[in-house]
Amino acid sequence: MQIMPSTRTYVEAVLLRRKVPHTISGDVRVGVAFMRELLDEFSGHRRLALAAWYQGSGSLRRHGPFRETRIFVDNVLALQRRFS
Repeated sequence: MQIMPSTRTYVEAVLLRRKVPHTISGDVRVGVAFMRELLDEFSGHRRLALAAWYQGSGSLRRHGPFRETRIFVDNVLALQRRFS
């Protein structure tokens, strides 16, 4: 899971309240915690949580999803359907 360094710092400091190793499992742990936060922020709405992951919550709320954000969300959900 790709996380921006500032997002990782936020997740470690605020959500998990501890440092997480920079390993594959640590990266997944940070990503899952952040996605859980986004799902809570957007009341479980997966499309909005994914859009916020890609674009940022503040930008998404101010401007709505950008075209490239909609493409990202559609691609993620298409991949999910393939593995479900």
